[in-house]
Amino acid sequence: MSQPFSLPKLPKINFKHPAVLTILGVLVLLALFYLFTEIWTTKLWFDSVGYTQVFGTLLGTQVLLFAIFFVVMAAGVALNIWVATRAEPVIARTPAAASLSEGLQRRKGLTIILPALLLGLLSGAAAPSSALTYVSWANRQPFGDADPYFGLDSSFYVFEYPVWRELVSFGQGVVFFGALVALLFYAMSGNLMQPSKGRWPSLASAPRTHLSVLAGLWLVGFGVQCLLDRFGYLVSEGTLFTGVHFTDANARMGSKLILAVIAFICAALFFANLFIKRWILPLTAVVLMVIAGLILQLAYPMIIQTFEVKPNEPDKESTFIAKHIDATRKAFGIDEVEVTEYTAVSTVEPGQLKNDAEALPGIRLVDPAVVGPTFEQQQQVRGYYAFPSTLDVDRYIIDGKETDAVVAARELNQAGIPEQNWNNIHTVYTHGYGLAAAYGNRRQAGGLDWIEKDLPSVGELGEYEGRIYFGEKSTDFAIVGREEGQAAIELDTPGGGEGGGEVTNIYAGSGGVPMGNFFTRLLYAVHFGDINIMLSDRVNSNSKLLYDRTPKQRVQQVAPWLTLDQNIYPAVVDGRLVWIVDCYTSTNYYPNSQSVSLGNAASDSERSADTFGDTSVNYLRNSVKAVVDATDGTVTLYAWEPDDPILGAYMKAFPGIFTAKDQISDSLLAHLRYPEDLFKVQRQILSRYHMTTPSLWYQQSDLWEIPDDPVAEAGGKEPPYYLSIKWPTDTTAVFSLTAVYVPKNRSNLASYFAVVAEAASPDYGKLRVLRMSDTQQIDGPGQTFNAINTDTRVAEELRPFLNQGSAAASYGNLLTLPMGSGLLYVLPVYTQRQGTTGSYPALTSVVVRFGEHVGIGETLQAALDEVFAGDAGADTGEGDSGNGGETPTPTPTPVPTPTPTVAPTPSASPLPTPTGTDTEQATQYLEQAEAAFTAADTALRNGDLATYQQQVEVARAALGAALEKMGR
Repeated sequence: MSQPFSLPKLPKINFKHPAVLTILGVLVLLALFYLFTEIWTTKLWFDSVGYTQVFGTLLGTQVLLFAIFFVVMAAGVALNIWVATRAEPVIARTPAAASLSEGLQRRKGLTIILPALLLGLLSGAAAPSSALTYVSWANRQPFGDADPYFGLDSSFYVFEYPVWRELVSFGQGVVFFGALVALLFYAMSGNLMQPSKGRWPSLASAPRTHLSVLAGLWLVGFGVQCLLDRFGYLVSEGTLFTGVHFTDANARMGSKLILAVIAFICAALFFANLFIKRWILPLTAVVLMVIAGLILQLAYPMIIQTFEVKPNEPDKESTFIAKHIDATRKAFGIDEVEVTEYTAVSTVEPGQLKNDAEALPGIRLVDPAVVGPTFEQQQQVRGYYAFPSTLDVDRYIIDGKETDAVVAARELNQAGIPEQNWNNIHTVYTHGYGLAAAYGNRRQAGGLDWIEKDLPSVGELGEYEGRIYFGEKSTDFAIVGREEGQAAIELDTPGGGEGGGEVTNIYAGSGGVPMGNFFTRLLYAVHFGDINIMLSDRVNSNSKLLYDRTPKQRVQQVAPWLTLDQNIYPAVVDGRLVWIVDCYTSTNYYPNSQSVSLGNAASDSERSADTFGDTSVNYLRNSVKAVVDATDGTVTLYAWEPDDPILGAYMKAFPGIFTAKDQISDSLLAHLRYPEDLFKVQRQILSRYHMTTPSLWYQQSDLWEIPDDPVAEAGGKEPPYYLSIKWPTDTTAVFSLTAVYVPKNRSNLASYFAVVAEAASPDYGKLRVLRMSDTQQIDGPGQTFNAINTDTRVAEELRPFLNQGSAAASYGNLLTLPMGSGLLYVLPVYTQRQGTTGSYPALTSVVVRFGEHVGIGETLQAALDEVFAGDAGADTGEGDSGNGGETPTPTPTPVPTPTPTVAPTPSASPLPTPTGTDTEQATQYLEQAEAAFTAADTALRNGDLATYQQQVEVARAALGAALEKMGR
C-alpha cells in the first residue's frame, strides 16, 4: 500500500545559534551602514553647496515625524494588545485554543512588541514624506485676506487644513488598527464571546468595554473629519469649478455639521455602553447615522441640485461664480490684467511702420527651435560637445544697444566620448566650454551672424569663465583636482595648445565634495556602487567629487518646496557663465480658486511638460529666481517676491538661505525675465477668466482658446514667444513674452496677450491684452499660415526648395506683432541641403503678412517694403552686420586649405569660374559649395578651426551666388 504524500519537513532554524546570530548581526550592521552612508553623503553634498541648514532642518523634521508617528501608532497598538491579553477566559476552550492562548501568555512581551513595532514602523516610514507640510505649517504666514464663507485667512487652507486632515486621519488609523489587533487577540485567546440566553453568543464583558471605547474614539475622529470637510468644499472640485457651489453652501455644509453632531452623540452612547452594557443603543445610533448620512450627503443634495439648481443654474450659481472668479484671478496673478479694445486696420500704405521703427530690430527671425542643428554644425567642434535641440532667447548690450540673441551652452556630451572607459568618463571629459550666441534678427549668407563663437570663445561678450562643470547634460559624477606637481588630465579644449594640440585643465572651483580621506571615498564607493572610487590613483588628497550636477537637481535639492520652470537658460554675468532658473511657490489649497494641471497648461508644440507629472495647482507665484554657477555649482536663491506668504513661511523656517532681491546686480537683472511656464498657466486661465461677469463665464459665449501651432508638424499648442515689441499705447519697445487667442472652435484672432518680461523695467510683470474688435475679423495664425502657403508669389519663390532636388524648405516660428495699427505676421523660411550628414537649416527668406497683403524677401526689410507699397517706413536693422541685411552676395572664390597644426587636412582645390546659362552656373556654384563643406568637415574632425571657418565662408558665398543666379 502506497504511503500518503506529505510535504518534506523544513529544518528548524535555531536563532540562538552563534552562526545565525552572527549572520543576522552582519545583515543588520550592513543595513545600518548603508542607511548611514546615504544620510552622510547627503550631508556632505549639502555642505559642499552651503545649504547645511536645509539638510539639518529637514532631517530633524523627518526624524521627529518618524518618531512621533512611530511612537503613537506603536503605543496605541501595544496598549490595545496589552488590554486584550489581560482578559480572563469566560467559556471553555478547545485544546488548540487553550494551547494558543497559553503560548501567547508565555510570550506576552513578543506578542505585544512585534505587532506594535511592525505597524509603528510602517506608520513612521510614511510620515517623513510630509516634512515640508509640517515645516510650512509651523512657520505659516498670513495671506491678509478672508474667504467669503467662513471668514478665515487663506493661510488656514494653505498651511493648516492639510495638516489637520492628516492628523485626524492618522488618529482614526491608530484607533482602527488598535481595534483590529485587539479583536484578533480576543478571538485567538478565546475571550471574545460569552454564552447568552439568546440564540447567539454575545461579546464578553472585557472586549465589549474595550471595543466600545475604541468605537467611541473612532466616531469622535469621524465627527471632527466631518467638521473639516465643511472647509474642504472650498478646495474641492465641483460640477462647474473648484470651490463652493450653491448646493455645497445650502445643503452639504449644513449636512456635514449635522452629521458631525450625530457622530459625537453616537460616540457618547458608545462611551455610555461601559455602564449601560447594552449594544442596542449605540448600534442603533450608528445605523441611524449611516441612514442620516445617505440622506444628508446623497439624497438631499441630489434633490437640491436636480430640482432647484439645474433648472436655474446660471441664476443660482451666479453669486458663487463671482466669488470663484475673483479668487482664481487673484491666485494666478491675473486680477490686474489690462484689456484694451483694438480695432486693427488691414489696409496698407507707404511708411505705415514709421511709428514702430524702434520695435523692428527686435523681430526675432532666428527660431531657437529650428537652428539647433546649425549651432551643432558650426559650433560643436567635436563630437563630445553638444547643444540642446531647442535653444534659448536672451538679451545682451552690444554697441550700447539691447540686442535680442539666440544662445546655447556648449556642454559635454558623454555619449560622444571617443573611448568609453571609467577614467575618460569621470576624470578626463569633465566639462563643456563656453556660450555660443547669435543675433536674433540677423544672418550671414548661408548661416548665422555670431555674437559669441568658437572655442575658446571669442566675440562681443568679453572674457569670462566659460567652463561648464555643471550643466543640463552633466548627469554623471566627475572627479577633479590634482596634487601639487601632478600634470593636468582634464580635457579643457581640443585645440589651442602647444603645436595646436589639446589644452588640459585642473579644476579650481569651490564646489564639490572633498575626497581626501579614505572614509569619504568608501562612503561614495558604496553610494554609487563603484569600487573604482576606492581603487583609482586619480582620486587623491586634493580630489573633489562633483555630482548632482544639473542646475535643476541642485536647486530642487536645496529648495525642495519649489516648483521649477522647465526652461532654464545660460547667461554670461559678471565674467562668469551661469544658469538662471525660475522657481515657483505653489499650492492646490488656495480657497475657491480653480485647480489646473501644470503639465497640461505648460505643454505646447515645443515642450511636453512631462516633468510636472500629474501636479495640479490653484495658486502660483514666481517667488524665487535661482542662479547656478556653471563652473563651481554655487546656488544662489533670490527672494524675488518676498511678500508671498508661502515663500515667507520657508524664509522663516530656513533663515539666511535666501538673498534679498535688492542684492541682484544690474548685470544679472539684465538677463532675468518673466518665466514661460507661469505665463502659459496664466494664458490658459485667462482664456476663460477674462470674463468677469458670472453670466458670460457660465455661458462661455466669449471663450478663448490657444491656437494650434500651424508650423509644427507634430501638432500641439502654439508656444509663447519672447519678442521686443512696442505696445500701441507705449512710446518705446520692451522685451515681452507674447501669445495669441482665437475664439472657441474658430480660427480668427480673438486677442493678443503679452507681459512685460524685462526684469529691469518698472512695468515688469504687467499683463496686457489687445482685444480684437467684433466688427472686423482678423485672421489667426492658422488662417495666416494657410494664406501664406497659397500665395502665388510665395509659392514661386519657394518652389526650388519645397522638398525638391538637393534642398528642402522648412518654416520657423510664426510671430505676431502689433504694428502699423494692425497685426503683423512674420514667418522665417529655412532651407537645408538633403542627403548629406553635415547639412543644417539656413535662413534664406522671410515672409510677412499684414491684413490680406503678403510679401517675401531675402530679408525682413525687403519683405516689409514689398507689403507696404515699397516703403515700410522704418529700418529693420538687419544691415548693421557687415554680412547681413541686403549686402550683395559675393561671388565665391575657392580658398586653398592651409596645412593644419594637428593633422593634414585636404585642401579645397580651386574650381573653374562658372560658365553657361544661369541655371548651369548655379549648379556649378552648388558643386563648389559642396566641395567647401567637405573640406570644412575634414578640418573640423582634425580640430583645425581656422580652416573650418574659412571653408564654411567659401561654402556660404557659393550658396549665396547660386541663389543669386536662381533669381533669389
